[in-house]
Amino acid sequence: MKVFLRLESEIPPTLTKYGKIRLPPAVIPLLAGKGKTIEVTYAGDKHSLKLDRYGRATLPSSIAAQSRGKAKLVIEMRDGEVTLGFQ
Repeated sequence: MKVFLRLESEIPPTLTKYGKIRLPPAVIPLLAGKGKTIEVTYAGDKHSLKLDRYGRATLPSSIAAQSRGKAKLVIEMRDGEVTLGFQ
């Protein structure tokens, strides 16, 4: 089964200040499955993000620093691969 999901949002102030993002509760089962971690690909590198019970995840500081000056956060899921990007 092919699943395509694309989430776009403005970059939240918590991302630029603390490196934290919050995912909508409805998409957490799609992205994380039964676990509480999400495997995300960013710029060719795979990162594992742990989610708390509210759907918050902390990004590595190298990724959070690259969000500065960008307008949108984009999370895509294609065939089980989750990709993170900034526009």
